[in-house]
Amino acid sequence: MHTLKSFIIGALLLVVSLSNGVAAERCGGTHVTRTGETIYDIANTYYGDGRKWTLIYYANRDALRSNPSDIPRGTRLRIPCLESSEADERTLQKDDADLKLLTGGNYEPFTGQSLPGGGLITELVNASFENSPSPVPFSLTWEDDWSKHLFPLLDKKAYDVGFPWLQPNCEENRSNERCRNFHFSEPLFEMLVLLFTRKNAGFEYREDADLHGKTLCRPKGYYDHDLDRRGRRWLSQGHVKLVRGESLDDCFQRLVRGQIDGVTVNEFTGRLTIKEQGLESQVKAMERPISIEGLHVVVSKTHARGTAFMYRFNAGLARLKESERYETILSRHMDNFWRYIEADTEGAPKSKPKPEPEPPPKPAPKPEPKPPASAQSACKAQAMAIHLLLKEDAPRKAVPLLRQAVAAELPTSEYLLGFLTTIGKGITRDPARGVELYKKAAADGHAMAAFKLGFAYYQGKGVEKSGAESVYWFLAADKLSTSGNNRMGSLTDKQNKVLQNLMTTIREEYPANRRKAHGTRFDAWRQNNQSRYPDCKATAGSPRPKADEGDPSLAGTGTGFFVSDRGHVLTNHHVVDECERLEIRTLGNPIADARLVNVSKKDDLALLKTTDFDVPMVARFRTHSDPRLGDPVYIFGFPLSHTLTKSGNLTNGIISGLEGMGGLSTHYQTTAPIQPGNSGGPVVDKDGNVVAVVVSTVNQEYFRTKFKTDVQNANFVIKGHVARGFLRANGVDVLTSRESDAAGNGPRIVRKIATHVRCYK
Repeated sequence: MHTLKSFIIGALLLVVSLSNGVAAERCGGTHVTRTGETIYDIANTYYGDGRKWTLIYYANRDALRSNPSDIPRGTRLRIPCLESSEADERTLQKDDADLKLLTGGNYEPFTGQSLPGGGLITELVNASFENSPSPVPFSLTWEDDWSKHLFPLLDKKAYDVGFPWLQPNCEENRSNERCRNFHFSEPLFEMLVLLFTRKNAGFEYREDADLHGKTLCRPKGYYDHDLDRRGRRWLSQGHVKLVRGESLDDCFQRLVRGQIDGVTVNEFTGRLTIKEQGLESQVKAMERPISIEGLHVVVSKTHARGTAFMYRFNAGLARLKESERYETILSRHMDNFWRYIEADTEGAPKSKPKPEPEPPPKPAPKPEPKPPASAQSACKAQAMAIHLLLKEDAPRKAVPLLRQAVAAELPTSEYLLGFLTTIGKGITRDPARGVELYKKAAADGHAMAAFKLGFAYYQGKGVEKSGAESVYWFLAADKLSTSGNNRMGSLTDKQNKVLQNLMTTIREEYPANRRKAHGTRFDAWRQNNQSRYPDCKATAGSPRPKADEGDPSLAGTGTGFFVSDRGHVLTNHHVVDECERLEIRTLGNPIADARLVNVSKKDDLALLKTTDFDVPMVARFRTHSDPRLGDPVYIFGFPLSHTLTKSGNLTNGIISGLEGMGGLSTHYQTTAPIQPGNSGGPVVDKDGNVVAVVVSTVNQEYFRTKFKTDVQNANFVIKGHVARGFLRANGVDVLTSRESDAAGNGPRIVRKIATHVRCYK
């Protein structure tokens, strides 16, 4: 059987159609998705082969990042045409260069000495160094025994830079040896890790819970961090059994024999193995990816020039991604890969690709208009992103939320993501992509997006410089900003003044008939490009009566705090007792429904769960030591929200007692003031680690009646270890924090983890 290496060398000499005539004529354009249409359907339409859906994914990473198996109606997708051009002849490689690079072979299509350009990643590394500030020649060594690369060759600095390597989640696993010992570059390429199953498997993978109870296989030595990431915990909580095969071939043989439920590996390695074992008729790839993993360049943290190398490489990679060369290299290697996959057993490419005999079942068609839950999710994502940008100046956190909202074609998010992309804040700078997003927003009536497009064409940023197009977009901005019933993306006073000055000049230099022609053209363009985005005002919870409007069914309110990124909230049992409906609300976000998971009447604790909600921050519990008498604490909650404040109250005090009323060992006593409505709220130390849960204050009437005195500053909180035990008993993986994790940030953190809990009867 032909190998990928030998086949690709021969394939470069051939010009072979990738698909049937229809696909060849239609690729290269934009596809707008229809109701119920899957990415598999789209690939089948354009390429004649549904398996090629990942090509569409790689060309539309921003729009499809979260879940390519669930595409909202009206999503605009670029359909790439693959190229068969020769590999770049440009190279900085020299045998005697000072900068020594290390890679290995047999990792198709990423690296291999017989692959064109040394493989996809090798070409990208070369091009990145070429685009770096003050580029220098390098030598490249091939060592096919990958087990030697990190340790000892790179760790001992026998070589300066190695590639390509996966980066574990170093925030969650700081003790990982890769995290401890190496710096990682920005990702050169992000690959899909897929789930391969038997075609008659009898189950679908739409959400993580679908794989609970299943047995998966990965070869010995392969990573598993994506299977046990935060919010998933398949392995540590026993939801999924992982079998380690002797090799990937072994895993796939176990699969076809029915000994396991699935094999999970990156799509390229998986498809190659299926091809070379002849399993195409027995195995399929699920559309939903298990994870998305980046391939990186690494350098030892002890390397004297390591940070300088990494800075120059990242700068070159950023420039490369802004150019057409990156997409050209990617397209060429994708073309070579699929030529090999489509080749028959004699190695000749097929004239017409065939779709899989049993394509993955389509999800049920989505009703029109979009389901309220989907719209609500997009609107909440947009609201949270705006909060992160305006209140916290946290663009990196805002970008994933904006992408989610852009997938639902929310104009405000299209504009904001376009702005961040244009200036490179929180995301790789890409002015051309910024222009695309501005145009989407302008099509939906966003005046500021049209205003930005006017300057983009005037300055030639992201587009070819054009005075005529600049005038066209300034006229469009004026039209949108002055329309009586549409004030979306209104200009600031300063921007409006600039625009009006420009309009004065335009009116002087452009006759009325030309301005009218521009307006007619813009109206026609909007008619063809306008989307049906959800009305966020109608989906953000506004129809519900608010507590301060005197809703008669509102029985009471309390406080809770987030204990998982899956939407789990911890509060008191007495806050939610006998509630028929529960809601939560965090600062700057819409109201969301919650359900009761379980309670402990004995400890006065309750666990709630909300879905379709973006958790701002998950609480971390203090475990390195118990609080001592006199330790400072902070409490945040929503006491007397009708009267005091709707935005919450922060109080502080000290741990004044190590036992509760009557010597109760599960409680602390604190001087931090609390009021009705604080119940269930978090109590944190100076570093923001949860040490307790608010439960009650002293009964002053009791002490006045029995002892003729008032008791000052006597409030009671449930000890942290009691809360942790309750959470673990209910399947919540508790996060813990070391003493120095967030030194001095207690007041900020306690506000972010807290949420308002509302009870309706």
